[in-house]
Amino acid sequence: MFEPKDLERARTEADRSGISLGAALLKLGVVDEMVLTRFLAQQYGVPAVDLRTRTINSDVARLISREVALRLCAIPVERCGSVVVVAMSDPSKHEASLELASLIGADLEVVLSLEPAIRSAIEQNWPQETA
Repeated sequence: MFEPKDLERARTEADRSGISLGAALLKLGVVDEMVLTRFLAQQYGVPAVDLRTRTINSDVARLISREVALRLCAIPVERCGSVVVVAMSDPSKHEASLELASLIGADLEVVLSLEPAIRSAIEQNWPQETA
């Protein structure tokens, strides 16, 4: 997939920039976004979602505040009956899932999307607000 030196460069960039390792791999062009998304989704055992091509219901996205979305790197994507689909960059953060379920007041289906795609979706759904 990539060389050990690429991984080391990405770790250095992640530490320097305060971003995730995945975001650093993308920033350096070491790996394609959808390849990384699918790989991580498989590792976490959740579906992957491409937020670049998926329409997000703004009313559903705004079930949480911009601040919460940024802090948790998560965004509600759609409502399917009594379940809200939420894209997260790290589905292993159980506390974040519990907080989101409590704030939204519904059961969640967690899907994976990468941090840059989630942050872009946040900007699209809260464009006039500042971070």
